[in-house]
Amino acid sequence: MSARTMPWITLFSPGQSPPHVTIAARTADGPCVAYLGMGAAGNYVKMVHNGVEYGDMQLIGEAYHLMRTLGGLTNAQIGAVFDRWSQGPLASYLVEITAAILRTKDAAFTADGLPAGAAAAAGGGAEADRADLVDMIKDSCGSKGTGKWTVQEAAEQGVAAPTMSAALEARYLSSLLSERQRAVGRMPFRPASATVRIFSPMLAIARGFLAIACAWAPSTAALGARLIGWPLITAGPCLVDDLEQALYSAKLCSYAQGLALIQRAADAKGWDVDLAELARIWKGGCIIRAAMLDEIRAALRTRKALSDSILHGGVLRAHLDVRQAGWRRAIMRAIEHGVPAPALSSSLAFYDTLRQPRLPSAALIQAQRDFFGGHTYERVDRPGSFHTLWKL
Repeated sequence: MSARTMPWITLFSPGQSPPHVTIAARTADGPCVAYLGMGAAGNYVKMVHNGVEYGDMQLIGEAYHLMRTLGGLTNAQIGAVFDRWSQGPLASYLVEITAAILRTKDAAFTADGLPAGAAAAAGGGAEADRADLVDMIKDSCGSKGTGKWTVQEAAEQGVAAPTMSAALEARYLSSLLSERQRAVGRMPFRPASATVRIFSPMLAIARGFLAIACAWAPSTAALGARLIGWPLITAGPCLVDDLEQALYSAKLCSYAQGLALIQRAADAKGWDVDLAELARIWKGGCIIRAAMLDEIRAALRTRKALSDSILHGGVLRAHLDVRQAGWRRAIMRAIEHGVPAPALSSSLAFYDTLRQPRLPSAALIQAQRDFFGGHTYERVDRPGSFHTLWKL
């Protein structure tokens, strides 16, 4: 739709402008047109845009899955949540269309599975009786290849892109529809044995108190829920609040991965890509346009080195710091209940890895590589490459 109306445009040379400015999308910061480098730079940036798009869509899908499965919310209720999110920090095209999708009724069938035409002829078939269209769509994702290319290029450039990789793999797993259906009875879910069991009337009372507490003091309510067996208390505003924090944080990590890949490729190929300018033109006319791009653009302008992640400092680091508790709770609940959330969890692993001063796992892997392959290793106390004659 953006391409047919008002798209974002990358130029092949700095001198191009007048006709492109006329047809391009426009925001408060000007037309979404920029020269991003010579040769294939613009095509490369578009490819990575689509990889970020894969991650964004999967993250939103996981939030929807958790609200539907753990929260017990209807499509209409979740649509209202996305509507609210689209007015705040999570404002974006994909969040906006998700709300619209969840409001859309099936034109062909009612919620009872009857053809809408027959129901209408019988005096029924009102809009409220129609099935939610999203529930009638086969749960097997397709792809056109740009997400795969982005993940392949990230591996080629040696750039970590776990959010995009998880999103791509989730699409492949979704296509295993018959295998997933056969596995239902063969691979049963076993909840954690440490979960505290609560007598059902007490659980109902606890849910009521927690629903009230979440509205006034989510962090205090979350602590109380964990003390009495958090896995059993999942519905209501606490879950939605945690998912809002998780979605924002993970989306930010997805953008960071995509921008890091573009920077690495630009360095390798000699492209003079202005990432702050790229963030500006991504604000309109594209699928991943989002309010957070304003702060991403500011972070790109103020970073001390081109190799610095946008997550290292300033406002974005502060955003992640205050949101990580809810992010972690959302993922813990998904794990405790056996609900897949690969993009949300891999984004958190990306964030946690970035802030580790030392990775013992990496040191051990280097030792293993030297043990079986003589690949050598470096030491922390002096320069050079070293090899050990290891013994079993």
